[in-house]
Amino acid sequence: MRHIALTLTIIVLGSSIFSGCGNNDKQAGGLPEIGMLYADSIQVPPVLLSVTSMFIMGNDTLVAYQGRNDTLFSFWSFPEFKLLSSAGIRGQGGDDFLELDRNFQPTEGGFRAFEISSRRVKDVALTDNGQLSVSSKNLELDFVPNRFLFLKDDTYCFFSMNGDYEFGLYNEKEGLRYFGTYPNVTEQKEGIAKVLFFNKLTVAHPSGDMFAAFYANMKLCRIYSNTGELLYESMLEHPVKLQDNLYKMHYSMQPFASQDYIYTLTTEGSQCILEVWNWEAELMERYLLDKPIDKFVLKDNVLYGVNPEEEDFIYCYDLSD
Repeated sequence: MRHIALTLTIIVLGSSIFSGCGNNDKQAGGLPEIGMLYADSIQVPPVLLSVTSMFIMGNDTLVAYQGRNDTLFSFWSFPEFKLLSSAGIRGQGGDDFLELDRNFQPTEGGFRAFEISSRRVKDVALTDNGQLSVSSKNLELDFVPNRFLFLKDDTYCFFSMNGDYEFGLYNEKEGLRYFGTYPNVTEQKEGIAKVLFFNKLTVAHPSGDMFAAFYANMKLCRIYSNTGELLYESMLEHPVKLQDNLYKMHYSMQPFASQDYIYTLTTEGSQCILEVWNWEAELMERYLLDKPIDKFVLKDNVLYGVNPEEEDFIYCYDLSD
């Protein structure tokens, strides 16, 4: 690899980095053959510690939310990865934040966030001097939503508190309703609460028209419309019990959604694997990554990820082929 001296150090990605790329050959069990991806790295100021979530604001700004830090947000330019500013503090003031959900919705000139304990949707704008201007809207809910998603037409989705359904939908016009029956799998064991056994990660399509759910204890993907209709479902592996109430973990890291695909990370032992799904719940490709990243975004067919143990590098994987 070669280094380019800018404000930061860039190791340029080679073009021939795929093994078995660009096909849908299947392994036993219906999984695509796994390819291999090697990272480029970008050295940045050592501030990317305890990144909770990453997202792209506008066309040229990467935002890292660091929920454990005193300053909650850092803003980075594309493609130079220059640190533009850091802003946002913990507190109950008008422009402060309590704990935020990990899902954010980019908006024109800023982003939208959900403050968990206060049940407030916060619209955040980045000002010219690098500070944040915040406006809030209270949601008329008598419980604290979990795993919050922003969908189309100011509709919000979250995990259900109703034991018969997996999800709740809320908007001001129609109020609250529940939807989504739990998967019918015989492997569920006594002693595990249903909501824990069917724990999952969700991510919305950029349009807000639909969302995807990936389950922790089984390789199951479900695609729902923004009105709660189950559009597609794919079960590739059923739950596998390891010991006591411990099951094989499939999905534990937040997915990323583009117009055409959903990108998920899963682990097999110490290996970090990138999966590429389409919006019809089909697993298209799998790639073994040479770096154990846990938070990531995509822009222009390049995946940018961070390693939880390294605070001064962003790792890049070229997916254009």
